[in-house]
Order: sequence, then C-alpha cells, then structure tokens
Amino acid sequence: MAATSSSSYAVAVALLCLLAADGCCGCPGPAPAPTPRPRPAPATPSPVAVTPPPAPATPSPGSGSGSTNGSSGGWLDARATWYGAPDGAGPDDNGGACGFKNVNLPPFNAMTSCGNEPLFKDGKGCGSCYQIRCVGKAHPA
Repeated sequence: MAATSSSSYAVAVALLCLLAADGCCGCPGPAPAPTPRPRPAPATPSPVAVTPPPAPATPSPGSGSGSTNGSSGGWLDARATWYGAPDGAGPDDNGGACGFKNVNLPPFNAMTSCGNEPLFKDGKGCGSCYQIRCVGKAHPA
C-alpha cells in the first residue's frame, strides 16, 4: 500500500510541471525549438495557476466533479498522461511539442507529462505549473 501511495505521489508531482509532448494524447504542436523560450506572463489571470498553485477550490453543491469553466479561478476539467517509467523522467531527450530538452537531467530533474488542450493551450501552457486532483475514487493516482 505504501508503494502505491509513493507511486501516486510521484505521478502527482510529475504532473505539476507540465511539459507537453509531441504526439502525446493527440497534442499537436509546433516543431520543437532547439532551446526553451521564456514565455511572457499572461496579461489576465489564467484559469489554471502558474506558481504558486491556488488553494483547492470547494466544489459547489450539485457539482459532480467540482470543475468550473476556469473563469472564476476554480477547477478546470483536463487530462494529462504520464509517459516513461513509473519512477523515471520518461524517455531520453524528451523535448516534446514545447521544445524542452533533457529535463530529466540537472538542474531540472523533472518528470514530463502531456496535457490535453485546456492545459497545452496551443503551446501557451508550456512550462506552466498546475495543481491537480483526481475526481474518481477508483482512479489509480
């Protein structure tokens, strides 16, 4: 049971720093850039927070998943897929659609996941951090 909790925690931590991967979960993206480019901060608040993540929103009564459209800063329905070994950083040179390379090496030592359109945002979500929660009790993470 402790191994499952540890594995679940590792998956949750990996999803916090989303780096969209080319071809993963149907995320089309531009050709990978040779190096990551810093992105300017959005002019308006994003429905999914960049560091630090927001405090968990309280689901409204009658709301099955507690998700919102994100306009009030609440939870946003999205999906992310982990790839690679359960305790590893994914495949070597995991640049993906965002163009980040070698994030499994210092100083990043990051794990990589792929988010669908509400997270990827046509590339604008690259490098963002997200607070996540699983909505199904039977969900393995």
